[in-house]
Formats: sequence, C-alpha cells, structure tokens
Amino acid sequence: MAVADFVAEFFETELLRAVLAARGIFGTALGPWSAGSTAVLLLRAAADAHPVGAASFPAADSAPSPARSPNPQTSRR
Repeated sequence: MAVADFVAEFFETELLRAVLAARGIFGTALGPWSAGSTAVLLLRAAADAHPVGAASFPAADSAPSPARSPNPQTSRR
C-alpha cells in the first residue's frame, strides 16, 4: 500500500499527511505513491525506541555549548 493512501485514511489536512508520510520515503528510492512505502513507515516506527519523538524540549540554557568550557573559571594552559 502507498503511504499517501495510508495516512489519508486517518488524517484530513495535507500538511499533516505530508509530515507523517515523509518518514516512509526518506532514505529510500520510493515516492509517496509507491507500493510498499507504508511497510517502510511501519517498520521504522516499530524499530524506533521513541516513535513519536521527545516528550519535551530542553531549555536553551540547559545544554553547554561545545565552544565554551564547562567550568568558566578554568584557565587554559
């Protein structure tokens, strides 16, 4: 089954359909109307430890920047 048909059965808006169907075609030589693209979508969702993504986003200040030292008082030698 084509992933475009699969997501159209459950969702009405084109933007939401496109976002969900994209996971079934990224990294393949398939298009949204290709047979078997739904299988790719379902297999990727089944194999993913977090199929719907992160439940929250970290605050911008919580992660240290790689360019900064973790301890600003440390002098470089």
